[in-house]
Amino acid sequence: MTGPRSIRAQSSIIGVAVLVAVTALSIGALTMAAGTFVEDGVAAANTQRVADDLAGLEGGGLTRVEFSRGTLSVEPRTIRLLRGEGSVVTVEADALVYENRGRRITRLGGVLVEGEHDRSRLRGPLPVVVGDDRLLVDLVALNATGPSAVGGTEPTAVTIRTRPTREYRTFREAQYAVAVETATPTAWERAFGATGAELSRRDFDEDGVPSVVASVPGERVVDLAIHDLRMVIRRG
Repeated sequence: MTGPRSIRAQSSIIGVAVLVAVTALSIGALTMAAGTFVEDGVAAANTQRVADDLAGLEGGGLTRVEFSRGTLSVEPRTIRLLRGEGSVVTVEADALVYENRGRRITRLGGVLVEGEHDRSRLRGPLPVVVGDDRLLVDLVALNATGPSAVGGTEPTAVTIRTRPTREYRTFREAQYAVAVETATPTAWERAFGATGAELSRRDFDEDGVPSVVASVPGERVVDLAIHDLRMVIRRG
């Protein structure tokens, strides 16, 4: 027969076992949380470092980009100057994109776009300036050659060489719009909206990536500058 003392002893053993199990689970959860925190911190540091490296590509020469993990890739993107329903100029601008754990830095059209999960914003001014009677459009095209993507879970170093050429054109007074193909349309819409432009979206080539179309009210002369970086990307 089991007496009260034996029952209490069994209860104590069960209680200790439950306490040990709960403690182990708590330690495991804390370890996972700490690991996630550290990885997020590393991702943030990598993203900031890559953003700093990509900020000055227009000057020409060599730029070295290093990150401990993540992927740097070139994505096809087009920027258009529209007059009425037609394109006056089509620039195959492309985008240089670094991604790591939901963080994203994109170099497109001469602007850095910073994203984290479903949020994004432009870091720096728009390449479009609306004046009283003129519209300045200042675009950067990567014209990149080399691997389309580099990186992964190991430390990666990339050398980017640029030899920029520049072209300047002026277009007659009319009503114009600028269309930027982008995977982060909200960030561009927010920036264009501050200029008073009328906004819409359109998928010109039906590839699933929309273009933000910013129609500038009134008629203006357009001063267009295109900076072709003639970029060469090399691992190492």
